Amino acid sequence: MNQLRHRLLELIKAKDGQLSWYQLDRAISSESIKRDEPLLKSLTGLEADGFIVSHDAANPSQPTYSVTSEGAKLLNTANA
Repeated sequence: MNQLRHRLLELIKAKDGQLSWYQLDRAISSESIKRDEPLLKSLTGLEADGFIVSHDAANPSQPTYSVTSEGAKLLNTANA
């Protein structure tokens, strides 16, 4: 897992269900994280792999995200 995806998982877990892709992008922009791929591609990949799930929000173009149990396991393993 690349650095961007790992950090996204951490941010999403910390703010479970509260952050949209735009808010995640703003948070990542303030950090010196290497972007190997576009943010939306990273989020789509994390969701396709079963590590996060998106939720409908007030703005349909900005769903919010939560970490799944598989994503939490991955974070725990990576941080151990």
